[in-house]
Amino acid sequence: MKLFKYLTLSAVAMMTVACENEPLDLFSTDPVAPALAEHNDILLTEDTPNEDVTFAWSAARNMAGEIDYTLYAAAADDTISLGSTTDTHITMPKTELRTNLLKLTLSPNDNSSIAFFVEAADGTTTLRSASLTITCYIYGNAVPAVLSVSEAYKDSLVLKVDEMDQQIDLLTWSPARLGFKENIVYSLSAKVEEGEEYFFAEGLTACTYGKTVDEWNEIFAAAGCTENIATDVLLTVYAATEGSETKGIPSDGVTINVTTYLATYPDQMYLPGDYQGWSPATAPTIAQSSAQKGYYEGFVDMTASDGGFKFSPVPDWQGDFGSNNEIVAEDENGNTVVTATVGDGDNITVPTGFYLIQLDKRRNNLTMVKVTSMSLIGDATPGGWDNDTPMTYDAESHTYSATLTLTQGNSYKFRLNNNWSYAIGNNGMFEGGDNYAFDKETGEYKVILDVSQHPYSVNVLSTKYPENMYIPGKHNEWGFTTYLPGNGEGRYEGFVNLVNSEGETCEWKFCEGDSWDYANYASEDFTYDPATGKGKGSYKESDKNITVPNGCYYIIVDMTNGSFTVERVAKVGLVGPATPAGWTPENSVEMTFDPTTGMWTTTLELKADQFKVCINNNWTINRGAPSENEPYMLTDGKTETVVQEGKNFAVAEAGNYKVTADLLHIPNTIKVEKQ
Repeated sequence: MKLFKYLTLSAVAMMTVACENEPLDLFSTDPVAPALAEHNDILLTEDTPNEDVTFAWSAARNMAGEIDYTLYAAAADDTISLGSTTDTHITMPKTELRTNLLKLTLSPNDNSSIAFFVEAADGTTTLRSASLTITCYIYGNAVPAVLSVSEAYKDSLVLKVDEMDQQIDLLTWSPARLGFKENIVYSLSAKVEEGEEYFFAEGLTACTYGKTVDEWNEIFAAAGCTENIATDVLLTVYAATEGSETKGIPSDGVTINVTTYLATYPDQMYLPGDYQGWSPATAPTIAQSSAQKGYYEGFVDMTASDGGFKFSPVPDWQGDFGSNNEIVAEDENGNTVVTATVGDGDNITVPTGFYLIQLDKRRNNLTMVKVTSMSLIGDATPGGWDNDTPMTYDAESHTYSATLTLTQGNSYKFRLNNNWSYAIGNNGMFEGGDNYAFDKETGEYKVILDVSQHPYSVNVLSTKYPENMYIPGKHNEWGFTTYLPGNGEGRYEGFVNLVNSEGETCEWKFCEGDSWDYANYASEDFTYDPATGKGKGSYKESDKNITVPNGCYYIIVDMTNGSFTVERVAKVGLVGPATPAGWTPENSVEMTFDPTTGMWTTTLELKADQFKVCINNNWTINRGAPSENEPYMLTDGKTETVVQEGKNFAVAEAGNYKVTADLLHIPNTIKVEKQ
């Protein structure tokens, strides 16, 4: 690091003459201004030792009476006085100099070139020295960025659906200064009226931000703009040191008037057609992607007929649409591909087959790929990167699966039709994802690719353990309709309603499969405490059943050590700042259980804020979103999956909501409906 020094008084004395560039005219009687001595750069960070700094100058000559000297500093259009003296030098602590210089307008997060000069005054005459520019390093006091909106959209931004692919570079900002030459990252937020601040970009290093019209439309809609209505939006940029856990310091907000276009689409599209009898109510559906609004992707079997099909947003002939321009072609890899523009058209006619269907309703574009196979490939699989392992499709669960040996430390992907044109990466999509990493122990696993929702999800289950743990008992007439899902590592957990209609207690067992042909277990050391509603034990093959009082229970089975626990569900509640309870689980808003439907419901006022589902007034058992996004925004009327220890939920708009939690069926779900 460069060593910064200051001049000592002895050095000043020696330089008072040597620093002058012109020889002195000792016989002239004209007044001569003082000249500042040369000075090294000055380091003034908060961590710099509080040394003294001395500025020195030559004496002014040929002036009448006593001379007063004033030292000034200037930057941009600002000038400040640093002090006056009758001597030819001024000495001050670095803390004092730093405080004074920060009064100037300085460049953020950069070295500051500051001009120093001295004025000599004798009461009648004032002489000014030439300026001496010194580089000063003045860091440690935060200076926020200054945010600006592009001049073209300064008054208003009107987003148009027919321009959705147009790029708009909307925001720029000046660099912030937080410390000494640190790396700074920026976050951007939008706030609508009294709504919550919505952060739509984080970790930015550039000082400009642009998106397409459609992406801006999504951002402002998520922030709370009412669709098709001009809305004032407050935009703010935050600056933080890279690696910081906080958003940093905010800029002054800039308000822009935004008009969005319609961005609401149905949760799913029905595909009635000749292949299924032209019945919208019973037609297959493809779900709207959770990653891209208005985009639908899924797999549909159309092998029964080639008489065509249409799309419908509802299970009825209402709002249905088709195409008049579908094109069937074979691509360079031999895939049968159908492309079309959809809208007010006739039936869409395609060759019979099983299809991957991709519908972009925002642009009214349709692509269909005839599916001949789905497979696994990669160095984690037995075939390496050269040979695919085929997968089997299950129409009821909408999943592909394969059982194979996977090698720890390697990776894999999924491929449609054995070619790289349609490869699914670890983002669950056909575009943009990296390889899936396999970090479990080498062994045999069942790999399940769930294509019922987009992006697709993957579950890797060890074949050492059964996929599910079934619970036959008096609650289901000793049938196999009730089970706990496994995590692939020998742990099973979930809610079970153990109610025997013929008595006050319920008897039951564990079973590794959906029939008595599989190994089944009971317990001979099970203990249950009615006061706490909790029980525990070890299981083994036994003729003795497990017995508990009638009720709903949360059961955990650990096959790695042969143990299980039960906890009676006394209360299912909502907790979080969106609710009156805040984050205190003891105050959670209780939901009412309907034993007929197996659902918990409540109606309450929700703020546009976060919440979760908690059980028995504590965090041990809770339900949140299986998502990387937090909070996960719930869509009005849409059923969403919930998982243990998931992310927080939120609603975009405050209001009165009916909240329904289904915890007894797999998967567990939640739904909010604005009343």
